[in-house]
Amino acid sequence: MAKMAILYIIFMERKKTVRVRLKPEQKNTDLFLEHIITKYHLKCEDRTSLAQIYEQLRQCMTCRAVYRINQRCTGIEYIDNQQSAAVAITLGDGVDRLRDKYANDGCEDKARLLDYLANEMLAELYDEFNSLYARFHRRYVKKYIFIGEEIPLDRLPVILEDIQGKRLLKLSKETGAYEETLVENEEKEDRITVDEQGMLTPKKSVVFLAILSENPKDMARDL
Repeated sequence: MAKMAILYIIFMERKKTVRVRLKPEQKNTDLFLEHIITKYHLKCEDRTSLAQIYEQLRQCMTCRAVYRINQRCTGIEYIDNQQSAAVAITLGDGVDRLRDKYANDGCEDKARLLDYLANEMLAELYDEFNSLYARFHRRYVKKYIFIGEEIPLDRLPVILEDIQGKRLLKLSKETGAYEETLVENEEKEDRITVDEQGMLTPKKSVVFLAILSENPKDMARDL
């Protein structure tokens, strides 16, 4: 299970956006790797390479979640009328660079193993986000609604823009006042983007609506 660190809040377009940096660490690396081998039907001899790639993955990940609460941005009444958070989670673009390096070096087997590991790490972050959200907001994620399922794929750019905003209001250390900054001036690696085909960058990213409950018994235990 992953451990989380560093919560910081900024204000976008005068609405609250929360960005959370995550630092996943496996309590039992051997068990995690055995899970990968079993789930993806790998060979026992793949384990050494898998362990090496896992260490490289750990070094290059910059995991984070960005979310905004009760945005009513889906255009679907039964979703927008519920307590919800629009959420984007990513492992960061360092994973893309590592995979591209493997591919450019002709190491397709390593690229494939990296995909398996990254997919599992991303899946674990759902539970971590759920726990973090409960800790800071006293609300519990009871259901994940993914773009392309109940929410049409063409809503993805709108929802992602709504989560991240076009402009930031940041507190100036010099003046002590909030000053508007264009997103284009922000570091690009801190943004999740979507192309015309609905593909996210960084690639190991996901956008979803988290339906919330005040009852801890409603907390989702899996996807």
